[in-house]
Amino acid sequence: MLEAIVFALISVAYFTRAKHSGMERICLAALAFLALYLLVYLGLPPHVPIKSTYSGQLFGLLPLVALFLILFPGVNYKMPVSLTRALGWFMLLGIGALLIGFKVFIW
Repeated sequence: MLEAIVFALISVAYFTRAKHSGMERICLAALAFLALYLLVYLGLPPHVPIKSTYSGQLFGLLPLVALFLILFPGVNYKMPVSLTRALGWFMLLGIGALLIGFKVFIW
């Protein structure tokens, strides 16, 4: 549930900033992808209680970090914006594929 709250806060922050600077399609796609990810992660069975805090952080918090990198690439001032967004998408798609693999084959 914490993931949904953090997702909502990141989304509100993005839409507040986008009022002034404009919205980008890639950012809206990332928001839609993560909304779908959270629907699968939190809503679809099987629900296996995660005993390890590290695996809980992997499936719950890492996608939010990736979304933050996509929506706000300026926070990483050492890398170009396009590279930061590519890293965010790589993380987001990778953890999404891993979640689907775990939901279908392991859990």
